Amino acid sequence: YEEVGDLYRAFGTKESIRQGVREWRNAHDLGGRDRRKVAVKLSEHYLQEGLFYLERGKLPGSDASDFPLAKSAFEQALEFDRSSEKAAEYIQTTRVAIVEREARFQVNIDLIATGDRVQYEAEEAKKDMDFGRAIMMYRTAEGIFEAVSDEFTELKKIRTNKLIELERARKAVIGDVMKLASDVIERGERLAEED
Repeated sequence: YEEVGDLYRAFGTKESIRQGVREWRNAHDLGGRDRRKVAVKLSEHYLQEGLFYLERGKLPGSDASDFPLAKSAFEQALEFDRSSEKAAEYIQTTRVAIVEREARFQVNIDLIATGDRVQYEAEEAKKDMDFGRAIMMYRTAEGIFEAVSDEFTELKKIRTNKLIELERARKAVIGDVMKLASDVIERGERLAEED
Protein backbone atom coordinates (compact mmCIF):
# COMPACT_ATOMS: atom_id res chain seq x y z
CA TYR A 1 0.00 0.00 0.00
CA GLU A 2 2.80 2.39 0.84
CA GLU A 3 4.46 2.15 -2.58
CA VAL A 4 1.08 2.49 -4.32
CA GLY A 5 0.42 5.57 -2.20
CA ASP A 6 3.80 6.98 -3.20
CA LEU A 7 2.99 6.47 -6.88
CA TYR A 8 -0.41 8.15 -6.60
CA ARG A 9 1.10 11.01 -4.63
CA ALA A 10 3.87 11.50 -7.20
CA PHE A 11 1.29 11.92 -9.96
CA GLY A 12 0.41 15.30 -8.40
CA THR A 13 -3.29 15.86 -9.13
CA LYS A 14 -5.74 16.53 -6.30
CA GLU A 15 -7.48 13.22 -6.83
CA SER A 16 -4.25 11.24 -7.10
CA ILE A 17 -2.94 12.87 -3.91
CA ARG A 18 -6.19 11.97 -2.09
CA GLN A 19 -5.88 8.40 -3.36
CA GLY A 20 -2.24 8.27 -2.29
CA VAL A 21 -3.20 9.40 1.21
CA ARG A 22 -5.92 6.71 1.33
CA GLU A 23 -3.32 4.11 0.38
CA TRP A 24 -0.93 5.37 3.04
CA ARG A 25 -3.73 5.23 5.60
CA ASN A 26 -4.42 1.62 4.58
CA ALA A 27 -0.71 0.80 4.97
CA HIS A 28 -0.69 2.54 8.37
CA ASP A 29 -3.80 0.69 9.55
CA LEU A 30 -2.32 -2.67 8.54
CA GLY A 31 0.68 -2.06 10.78
CA GLY A 32 3.95 -3.80 10.14
CA ARG A 33 7.58 -2.76 10.17
CA ASP A 34 7.07 0.34 7.99
CA ARG A 35 4.17 1.74 10.00
CA ARG A 36 6.30 4.51 11.55
CA LYS A 37 7.66 5.57 8.15
CA VAL A 38 4.10 5.77 6.74
CA ALA A 39 2.96 7.72 9.79
CA VAL A 40 5.67 10.32 9.14
CA LYS A 41 4.55 10.60 5.49
CA LEU A 42 0.95 11.10 6.59
CA SER A 43 2.00 13.65 9.17
CA GLU A 44 4.00 15.59 6.56
CA HIS A 45 1.06 15.50 4.17
CA TYR A 46 -1.30 16.93 6.78
CA LEU A 47 1.26 19.57 7.78
CA GLN A 48 1.45 20.73 4.16
CA GLU A 49 -2.33 20.70 3.85
CA GLY A 50 -2.67 22.67 7.08
CA LEU A 51 -0.12 25.25 5.94
CA PHE A 52 -2.03 25.66 2.67
CA TYR A 53 -5.27 26.46 4.53
CA LEU A 54 -3.49 28.59 7.13
CA GLU A 55 -1.88 30.79 4.47
CA ARG A 56 -5.06 30.97 2.41
CA GLY A 57 -7.01 31.95 5.51
CA LYS A 58 -4.79 35.03 5.92
CA LEU A 59 -5.78 36.42 2.51
CA PRO A 60 -8.56 38.99 2.06
CA GLY A 61 -11.76 37.31 0.94
CA SER A 62 -10.72 33.96 2.39
CA ASP A 63 -13.33 31.45 3.36
CA ALA A 64 -14.35 31.22 7.02
CA SER A 65 -13.59 27.48 6.92
CA ASP A 66 -9.90 27.90 5.99
CA PHE A 67 -8.58 28.26 9.56
CA PRO A 68 -10.71 25.39 10.96
CA LEU A 69 -9.56 23.20 8.05
CA ALA A 70 -5.95 24.15 8.83
CA LYS A 71 -6.43 23.29 12.50
CA SER A 72 -7.99 19.95 11.62
CA ALA A 73 -5.11 19.09 9.27
CA PHE A 74 -2.52 20.00 11.93
CA GLU A 75 -4.38 17.86 14.47
CA GLN A 76 -4.26 14.93 12.04
CA ALA A 77 -0.53 15.54 11.51
CA LEU A 78 -0.06 15.38 15.28
CA GLU A 79 -2.20 12.25 15.46
CA PHE A 80 0.18 10.45 13.08
CA ASP A 81 3.37 11.87 14.61
CA ARG A 82 2.87 12.60 18.30
CA SER A 83 6.40 14.00 18.53
CA SER A 84 5.80 16.69 15.86
CA GLU A 85 6.54 20.01 17.54
CA LYS A 86 5.69 21.79 14.28
CA ALA A 87 2.17 20.36 14.29
CA ALA A 88 1.64 21.39 17.91
CA GLU A 89 2.92 24.92 17.22
CA TYR A 90 0.74 25.26 14.14
CA ILE A 91 -2.32 24.12 16.07
CA GLN A 92 -1.72 26.90 18.57
CA THR A 93 -1.00 29.44 15.81
CA THR A 94 -4.23 28.45 14.07
CA ARG A 95 -6.26 28.73 17.28
CA VAL A 96 -4.98 32.28 17.70
CA ALA A 97 -5.75 33.06 14.04
CA ILE A 98 -9.32 31.78 14.48
CA VAL A 99 -9.90 33.97 17.54
CA GLU A 100 -8.38 37.02 15.85
CA ARG A 101 -10.44 36.51 12.69
CA GLU A 102 -13.63 36.20 14.71
CA ALA A 103 -12.75 39.42 16.56
CA ARG A 104 -12.11 41.28 13.28
CA PHE A 105 -15.36 39.93 11.86
CA GLN A 106 -17.26 41.16 14.92
CA VAL A 107 -15.68 44.63 14.65
CA ASN A 108 -16.87 44.83 11.05
CA ILE A 109 -20.37 43.66 12.01
CA ASP A 110 -20.44 46.39 14.68
CA LEU A 111 -19.37 48.97 12.08
CA ILE A 112 -22.22 47.92 9.79
CA ALA A 113 -24.73 48.12 12.65
CA THR A 114 -23.46 51.59 13.59
CA GLY A 115 -23.61 52.72 9.96
CA ASP A 116 -27.21 51.47 9.73
CA ARG A 117 -28.17 53.45 12.86
CA VAL A 118 -26.56 56.62 11.49
CA GLN A 119 -28.32 56.10 8.15
CA TYR A 120 -31.64 55.80 10.01
CA GLU A 121 -30.92 59.08 11.79
CA ALA A 122 -30.18 60.71 8.42
CA GLU A 123 -33.49 59.50 7.04
CA GLU A 124 -35.34 60.82 10.09
CA ALA A 125 -33.63 64.20 9.68
CA LYS A 126 -34.68 64.24 6.01
CA LYS A 127 -38.32 63.54 7.02
CA ASP A 128 -38.12 66.46 9.46
CA MET A 129 -36.72 68.59 6.59
CA ASP A 130 -33.52 69.13 8.56
CA PHE A 131 -31.52 68.82 5.36
CA GLY A 132 -28.17 70.01 6.69
CA ARG A 133 -28.24 67.40 9.44
CA ALA A 134 -29.43 64.72 6.98
CA ILE A 135 -26.53 65.43 4.62
CA MET A 136 -24.07 65.40 7.53
CA MET A 137 -25.46 62.10 8.84
CA TYR A 138 -25.35 60.49 5.38
CA ARG A 139 -21.69 61.51 5.07
CA THR A 140 -20.98 60.15 8.55
CA ALA A 141 -22.65 56.84 7.62
CA GLU A 142 -20.56 56.71 4.43
CA GLY A 143 -17.39 57.15 6.50
CA ILE A 144 -18.42 54.34 8.81
CA PHE A 145 -19.16 51.95 5.93
CA GLU A 146 -15.86 52.88 4.25
CA ALA A 147 -14.13 51.56 7.38
CA VAL A 148 -15.56 48.06 6.80
CA SER A 149 -12.69 45.76 5.80
CA ASP A 150 -12.18 43.99 2.46
CA GLU A 151 -11.21 40.87 4.39
CA PHE A 152 -14.72 39.40 4.51
CA THR A 153 -16.33 38.99 1.10
CA GLU A 154 -19.92 39.02 2.34
CA LEU A 155 -19.36 42.16 4.44
CA LYS A 156 -17.51 43.85 1.56
CA LYS A 157 -20.62 43.37 -0.60
CA ILE A 158 -22.79 44.93 2.11
CA ARG A 159 -20.34 47.85 2.35
CA THR A 160 -20.36 48.42 -1.41
CA ASN A 161 -24.17 48.33 -1.63
CA LYS A 162 -24.57 50.63 1.38
CA LEU A 163 -22.10 53.17 -0.02
CA ILE A 164 -24.04 53.30 -3.29
CA GLU A 165 -27.33 53.64 -1.41
CA LEU A 166 -25.99 56.39 0.88
CA GLU A 167 -24.50 58.39 -1.98
CA ARG A 168 -27.84 58.29 -3.83
CA ALA A 169 -29.73 59.34 -0.70
CA ARG A 170 -27.30 62.20 0.02
CA LYS A 171 -27.52 63.45 -3.57
CA ALA A 172 -31.32 63.22 -3.41
CA VAL A 173 -31.32 65.45 -0.31
CA ILE A 174 -29.02 67.94 -2.04
CA GLY A 175 -31.43 67.88 -5.01
CA ASP A 176 -34.37 68.53 -2.65
CA VAL A 177 -32.51 71.47 -1.11
CA MET A 178 -31.75 72.93 -4.54
CA LYS A 179 -35.40 72.50 -5.64
CA LEU A 180 -36.65 74.21 -2.48
CA ALA A 181 -34.17 77.03 -2.94
CA SER A 182 -35.22 77.43 -6.57
CA ASP A 183 -38.89 77.50 -5.57
CA VAL A 184 -38.20 80.16 -2.92
CA ILE A 185 -36.26 82.29 -5.43
CA GLU A 186 -39.08 82.03 -8.00
CA ARG A 187 -41.67 83.04 -5.38
CA GLY A 188 -39.48 85.92 -4.33
CA GLU A 189 -39.09 87.09 -7.93
CA ARG A 190 -42.86 86.89 -8.49
CA LEU A 191 -43.53 88.87 -5.37
CA ALA A 192 -40.97 91.47 -6.42
CA GLU A 193 -42.62 91.79 -9.83
CA GLU A 194 -46.06 92.24 -8.26
CA ASP A 195 -44.84 95.14 -6.18
